[in-house]
Amino acid sequence: MFGGSFFAKDALADSVEDYNEVAKEHGMEPVDSELVDALEVSRLEFDSVEEFEAFLEAEEETEYETVVEVPKLLQASGTKTYSTVISKTPVMTIKGYAKVTRNRSGVVTNVTKWSQQTGVAWPIGWEHVTAYHSLNSSKKGGTTTIKGNRLYYIMVPKKELSYKRGTTAKINF
Repeated sequence: MFGGSFFAKDALADSVEDYNEVAKEHGMEPVDSELVDALEVSRLEFDSVEEFEAFLEAEEETEYETVVEVPKLLQASGTKTYSTVISKTPVMTIKGYAKVTRNRSGVVTNVTKWSQQTGVAWPIGWEHVTAYHSLNSSKKGGTTTIKGNRLYYIMVPKKELSYKRGTTAKINF
């Protein structure tokens, strides 16, 4: 009559609070869906809280470590750009960057910091929050810190939910 037993447990029995609790356990918090819409984050669909939790656990197991890539020399001889992978899936990459300019003595004179998502915002979107740097005592090197939110837009039976997970990446230069 309804495509299955009326008394069988299905995803409709999972409440929004159940999804919110799983999200909280994985370092996420609810966010207004207008944000994920504005950033054009693609929607993930889950039939149950268990399926949602399994996705988050698998994602955490495959998160990429922050590794500084080989610096690429830019136009100015004293300027190098360092980057790190913040998150990666087969169809998108989120990276943080630090463009570092040094004088002839090797002292850092300028650091430009940013983050960027390339590819399709699926299943994760990116919201850049802030970036800052600190120099070591010799002023010849330092660390850039990039903070942002990974955004998740999910569809569960008859309900759309949006979450964000704060993320921090560091780039040594």
